[in-house]
Amino acid sequence: MVPGLLPKLRHTGKLLIKDDDLYQHRYDSYERAAIQDLSHYSLGSLNQNVTYAAFKTDTAHAGYQLTHTAVASGDSTGMLSLIINANKIIRINQQIVTTYTKTSAVVAANDLPKTAVDLFKRMDQKRLVKSPRRLR
Repeated sequence: MVPGLLPKLRHTGKLLIKDDDLYQHRYDSYERAAIQDLSHYSLGSLNQNVTYAAFKTDTAHAGYQLTHTAVASGDSTGMLSLIINANKIIRINQQIVTTYTKTSAVVAANDLPKTAVDLFKRMDQKRLVKSPRRLR
């Protein structure tokens, strides 16, 4: 388990990392996105991916680099979370950068309730039942 993170510049909600997923608490809801180690993909396949190309451009305009060895998470709103090191994550959305720094070594139950995690797990199980191809 990786610690909870808080934004350094603007408050956009806490970021929490648990079980290779990035969670964000916004208002009264939780969002989840998978964290991906891009080194598991070939550079050729990444460069052919439209989403990767768009994130790479946004990252460059914000003064950072999205390399094929990065560890990152993207979400459906076009926001990229780039893990810089064990203590720092940056989020880039339309060239606006928000920096998050580690504040705790533990994800507290009141920061990420078990009921929220369980709900995501139940949704995952339903998808696996409907789409057995994902079991490969």
